[in-house]
Amino acid sequence: MIIDCYRKYLSYRIRGRIFAFSAVCLFFHSIGYGAEFENFIARNEVKDMLIDSGVVWIATTKGIVAMDYDGRILRTYTKQDGFPEEYVCALCKSADKKIWCSTKGSIGVYTGKTWIFYDTSDGLLENTANDICGDAKKGVWLATSKHGVCYFDGSNCTSYTTSNGLAGNTICAVTVDNSGCVWAVSNPMTISKFREGRWETFTVPGTDYDHGIQSLVADRDNNLFMGVFYNGARKFDGNKWTVFDTSNGLKHRNVRSIALDSSGAIWFGSRTGLSCLHEGMWTDFSAAEGLVENAIGSVVCAPSGELWIATEQYGVQKRVTTTWMHFKTSEGQLDNDITGITLDKDGKLWFGCFLGASVYFNNTWFDYRVSSGYMGPNIQKIVQEKSGKLWFGCLNGGATCFDGVSWKTYTEEDGLVSDNVCTIAIDSAGAVWIGTLSGLSIFRKNIWTTYTVKDGLASDCVKAIEVDSNNDLWIGTANGLNRFDGKTWTTYTAQDGLAGNFVHAIAVDRNRTKWIGTSDGLTRFDGKIWQTFTTADGLVHNYINAIKIDKNGIVWLGTQNGVSRFDGTTWTNFTTADGLVYPCVYSIEIDRHDNLWFGTTGGGVSKLPVASIDIKQHAPESATNCRAMRCVFNPITQTVSLFLNEQMHQKWHVSIVTMRGELVMQTVVKNSGRGIYTVSLQKDNLATGIYLCSLYSAGQKRITTTFPIFR
Repeated sequence: MIIDCYRKYLSYRIRGRIFAFSAVCLFFHSIGYGAEFENFIARNEVKDMLIDSGVVWIATTKGIVAMDYDGRILRTYTKQDGFPEEYVCALCKSADKKIWCSTKGSIGVYTGKTWIFYDTSDGLLENTANDICGDAKKGVWLATSKHGVCYFDGSNCTSYTTSNGLAGNTICAVTVDNSGCVWAVSNPMTISKFREGRWETFTVPGTDYDHGIQSLVADRDNNLFMGVFYNGARKFDGNKWTVFDTSNGLKHRNVRSIALDSSGAIWFGSRTGLSCLHEGMWTDFSAAEGLVENAIGSVVCAPSGELWIATEQYGVQKRVTTTWMHFKTSEGQLDNDITGITLDKDGKLWFGCFLGASVYFNNTWFDYRVSSGYMGPNIQKIVQEKSGKLWFGCLNGGATCFDGVSWKTYTEEDGLVSDNVCTIAIDSAGAVWIGTLSGLSIFRKNIWTTYTVKDGLASDCVKAIEVDSNNDLWIGTANGLNRFDGKTWTTYTAQDGLAGNFVHAIAVDRNRTKWIGTSDGLTRFDGKIWQTFTTADGLVHNYINAIKIDKNGIVWLGTQNGVSRFDGTTWTNFTTADGLVYPCVYSIEIDRHDNLWFGTTGGGVSKLPVASIDIKQHAPESATNCRAMRCVFNPITQTVSLFLNEQMHQKWHVSIVTMRGELVMQTVVKNSGRGIYTVSLQKDNLATGIYLCSLYSAGQKRITTTFPIFR
């Protein structure tokens, strides 16, 4: 974090002031189409932010706050925790995954259990640093006020100054690129590069003592980005300079912080708003688009795609870009080709791929690799028994059972009909049904039984199995759909009403209606009537790989070209244009918070938060009325006082729902003129929490505005 280190040159403060965080955080959703904001309101001054393994570390003038992505405070670190000085200037992570901080009186490192602090008595040349950055080793680079750039590994401190070729001894910012080069800002107009024991200095175009460098960051391709005081931003690739200012699309000139997300977008935080450059296109954000404040002091991106923003007076804000979050190998999973997902009883998400299984839990990834002997390669399906045992179906690897301690793999040698497993299902009696490319096997009480076309299967190529409430099996094959009640086989094909004979996915809803995904569309079968849906009806693509039904009965479909959502009447499609990471969706799962997870064959995983689903479904048709109504007193008591900001020409409904979309109450605004209206809550025992209030037309059923209220 760059702080007051240009005092000999500049009259302004580098990066300004930003306030946030008390012991309790208050957050709410600002509803907007294509974006979701959460705000964390508090009162301490924030100096820097760092994201590591699902934890957001926030350096303030009153210590350090560690919280999770949902804004829950995990821990605070103050003098009571052994901090010699609570004023924390900067944060970074070293290669050995330790968190380092610079305070006003020492340099600290968090080992995972405790903090250790160093000062000049331990070999440091100064007790504080203006900025701090880790490298590929286990040490950190320190930007000092008098001794240039120092490298400290916890034992030894090495200083680089003008005598070594550095442009100046007062260093305001330091960063290390992916090639290991160290970059340092030594005065408002120059940057210095350290490589192979030699310093090289570059003059930044368009800078002077009144328009100096405020921020410094390197991307994964070793391009350097700099924010310049009231003169835009600069990019340096080692040879060529690129200037970003109002002449080529950058709206906000006073760039104080820069962040780079996993999609390649560049975010510029400024004194007057937020700008994003992605694939040559500029997008600007201000309070009108959901920012809690225009004055931004710091921005940082999480691996999952969330942008964290520290503002001057109104705390820290989180933005989920385009409502989607993406997870790739760079975030910790084994492979970007995800062919199976399941949620276990503990809330862990298991992702199957060619290299093994990745597990996501509490914002952290860990894995079980094929190379370590856990299971076979190319996992196609993961399911869990009632006992908690997990089964993995592997193409060319058989079926593997994991009881939480030991792994056991079953192959053709054990009685499985084929090692090429495509799908697995568990029936109500606990029997394991395994579909392969060569038939169907059942594993019951340690005995194997096999069924093929000779026994009644429509095809030996079994791609999907689903068990209904009667314990009947519905089996999707390459040549039709089978129903097996334990004794009798029944076959259904396109002649009976299927959209196509090659069945890839099956799901059964709470009404026992079967949803069958084929290569040629979707079929709905209620036991009597067949109904087929294709692209002509609104389906995004006819080739369906996966089906998932949520708790509200909404059908979600993964296809070769995106995701379709069907509520029984209306189709809503999601493609890469809407934020999906990759077109081909092969697997779908819903976590315990009702978020949707989509495994793609090539792009990794996309997560669609449940709140974003509501945003997509209920987005305002026009932003012109976004402030038509607001809550006068927030939090509310037993009444809600609403201020209607404009003249309405018809009756308007007011509805209040929970964050999960459950209706709490609904009433009608009887007088359509401007003014304050009081609405009494219909529930006396309304729980403490966060709710959404919407105003919509009684005639057009069109939402005009949605905003949070607190109880």
